[in-house]
Amino acid sequence: MPELLIAMQSDYRLFGNKAQSVQHCLDVWNRFRDASGYCEISLVKAAMGDRIDGFPIHVRAPLMSVPTEAIDPIRKVICQCRENFRQLLAA
Repeated sequence: MPELLIAMQSDYRLFGNKAQSVQHCLDVWNRFRDASGYCEISLVKAAMGDRIDGFPIHVRAPLMSVPTEAIDPIRKVICQCRENFRQLLAA
């Protein structure tokens, strides 16, 4: 979710009272990531497929790739976070 971090850093003054809402968007992802039980690299690679078609999810040992059945729920969370962020910026 790099756009959330970039927005908070570069446009903090523009957000004003939206800064906490931007942080909330990021917190949703952080809580999901922490609760998932997957290592961050594997989780982020699985999530990147939502943005880059065909992005490889495999990782090298000793890391374990996210199981195929977990990819859609991961991407659903990313998609929802991004949509919430878009709506926030549009408001």
